[in-house]
Amino acid sequence: MYWSRLDALLGNQWRISLSRSRSPIIQLLKDCLPPTSLVNRLEDADDDAYLWKIGDRQASNVFSTAHTWDHLHPPGIGVEWYDSVWFSGRIPKHSFITWLNARHKLQTRDRMIRWNMVVPPACLLCNLEDETRQHLFFDCSYSADIWKYFCDKAHVSPPNLFDDGVDG
Repeated sequence: MYWSRLDALLGNQWRISLSRSRSPIIQLLKDCLPPTSLVNRLEDADDDAYLWKIGDRQASNVFSTAHTWDHLHPPGIGVEWYDSVWFSGRIPKHSFITWLNARHKLQTRDRMIRWNMVVPPACLLCNLEDETRQHLFFDCSYSADIWKYFCDKAHVSPPNLFDDGVDG
């Protein structure tokens, strides 16, 4: 839809000045408008046109929300484990924990100690070794028993490292 400056006028009065809004923004807008006599004198001049320029693209009179979104949210670098974590039918809580783990952001005790938090370093499950991502999910005797139980039922070998588990 194309609007000209004359669409904003009703006779010799701005349409917005008929508004009874108490909004300070509308009031400020009303106060900033030039006299309608000045606008009517420009009647013979060419109308202004809006051009949209998104990033390095050529300016255009057509606005694209898709191009704007792509410019404001550029795609990240792809990771090999994406399909192993974000597949249809996933359990969101499990995917979120796996995603945190894949990005090395899970709050294991070794990370909390690096943040100067006062926590015991021992694994909460076995209390035998320091709690790290590798230990918590693969080296701990408790998690090893869980891996063994489910992998035996599926007749597969459990992974030894986190990356081995999500690369498949």
